[in-house]
Amino acid sequence: MHDEMGQKEQLWRLLQNAEIPGWNREALEKLWHYHTLLQDANDDRDLSRLISFHDIVIKHYLDSALVLKYIPQLPSPLVDIGTGAGFPGMVLKILHPDTDVILAEVRKKRVAFLDHVIHQLGLTKIQTFAHRVGPGFALPVQGVITRALESIPETLSRSSFFLPEDGQVLLMKGPRSKQEEEQANEQFHGDYKLHARYEYQLHDSSHHRTLYQYTRQRESIQRRGQLVGQEQAGLDSNRMVKEITSPANPVFKIFRKILDSPGINKENQYLVSGQKIIYEVLAFAEKNRAIRSQCMGIVLAASMERLLSDKVSNEMQIYVLKDSLFAELDLFKTRYPLLLMKKPALEMWKGNIEPGEMALFLPFQDPGNLGTSIRSAAAFGVDRVILLQEAASPWHPKAVRAAGSTLMLVRLEQGPSLAELVRLSVDLPMAFLDSGGQAIERMSDLTEVGIVAGMEGQGFAGNTNIFPEKKYQIAISDQVDSLNGALAVSIAMFAYRQR
Repeated sequence: MHDEMGQKEQLWRLLQNAEIPGWNREALEKLWHYHTLLQDANDDRDLSRLISFHDIVIKHYLDSALVLKYIPQLPSPLVDIGTGAGFPGMVLKILHPDTDVILAEVRKKRVAFLDHVIHQLGLTKIQTFAHRVGPGFALPVQGVITRALESIPETLSRSSFFLPEDGQVLLMKGPRSKQEEEQANEQFHGDYKLHARYEYQLHDSSHHRTLYQYTRQRESIQRRGQLVGQEQAGLDSNRMVKEITSPANPVFKIFRKILDSPGINKENQYLVSGQKIIYEVLAFAEKNRAIRSQCMGIVLAASMERLLSDKVSNEMQIYVLKDSLFAELDLFKTRYPLLLMKKPALEMWKGNIEPGEMALFLPFQDPGNLGTSIRSAAAFGVDRVILLQEAASPWHPKAVRAAGSTLMLVRLEQGPSLAELVRLSVDLPMAFLDSGGQAIERMSDLTEVGIVAGMEGQGFAGNTNIFPEKKYQIAISDQVDSLNGALAVSIAMFAYRQR
C-alpha cells in the first residue's frame, strides 16, 4: 500500500511539473484507476511491453499527455488510429473529458480491455472502433491522432477519405521524421498544410519527440463524392469499397497475375490504364450495354484524389490499394486510377471472308504491335480482326495501351494457327504481306480481302504453300530489309481503301 501511495504521488508530481492542461486530482484518480486496470489485464504483456512503473509513466502517460501542452484545444470528435491499450486516446480523454474520442483498434483483446476501462471509469462521449480505419470509415470526426503508427504520408492518405476541410491530423513521431515530412509536403501539397511542428523531450530522459499538426485544406473524398459521382459517395458500403494493404491479399494476387497474357486468359480480367483511354471506355459504356457489363471496377492508390467522373456506375467495385501496391500495377507510371475490365469471350472464325469485307489476320506476339494494328484496323474501317493462335493477348497491358479505346470498337475473333490459315486460304481472297509478292496497289482489284501479316522477324518462314498470286509487297528502299509489322498492315489497309 505504501508503494502504491508513493507511485501515485510520483505520477501526480510528474504531470504537474510538466504543466499539462487539465491535470487535477480528479484526473489523477481516473488515470490511476486506468493504470491499475492495465496492470491487472497485462498478464501476457499484450497490452504493454513496459514493465517498470517509471517507464510506463514516462513513455505512455506523459508521452500521451504532452500533446495537450502544445495543442490544448483538441479537435472533437477525435479518432485515435491504432490506439493499442489506449495511448494516447484514453489518456487524452481522462485529461480533456469534453473531447469526443474514438479509440480505433483492430485487435480484439485490446478492444475488450478498452471497453472495460470505459465502463469502469464511467467515461462518456468515448467509444471503440474495432475495425481498420480507411475508405469505409463512416463516423464523423474533426481530427485524427496517431502515435508511431506509420509514416506521415500513409496517415494523411488514409485520413483523406473521411477527414473534412479544416480537420486536423496530429502525428506523434520520433526525432527522425524529417524525410517523412518532406515526402508528405510534396505528395499532399494543396491537400494538407503543416500548421505546426513541436519538438520536445520526455521529462529528463533522452527520448525526443516531434508532434506534427496538419490541417486539411479540402473536403474529404467521401463528401466530394468523386468516386461514384454523387453528392454522397456511400463509401461506408462494404460492397462498394475494398481496401487492400498487403501483397498477400488474394485480390491483389489476381491483379498482379493479369499483368501478363497467361493470367489474363486464366482470370478473364484485364486492366486499362491512362486517363484518356479510361474516359473513352466509360463513355462507350454509357451507350453500350455489352461494354458496360464488362466494366468491373476501379483500382486506385490510397493517396489519389484525382478520381474518376460521374461516368463510373454505382455497381462498379472500388479497390483502394496501398500506394506501393498500386505502383506495381501502374506499369506506365500514369499515377491515375486503373479500370478493371472483364475479358469478353471471342467467337471462333468460321473460315470465311464476307462479300465486300476487309478482314485482318494477326499473328503478332509483341503486344505493342498487336495493339497498334488493332488501332489502325479501327481507323481504316476493318470489319473483323482475326487473332491467330500465335498472337499475344489483345488485353495485355501493352496491347491495351497501344490500341486504346478502339479495342472496344473492333470485332475480334479467334482464328487458327498461321500454318493452318495458309492451308485454308486456297479458296479465299487472301493477301499475304510478303517481300516477294506483287505490288500492294494490285490488292485494290479484290472486292473483299483478308490481309495476313507474317510473324515478327520471321514473316511466313516455313509456310511454302502460299500461292504467288496471293502475295503482296510494299515497295521500300533497298537499304531496309523490312517494315515493322504493325506499320506494314496499316499501309496495306490504307492501300486497299484507295480502290
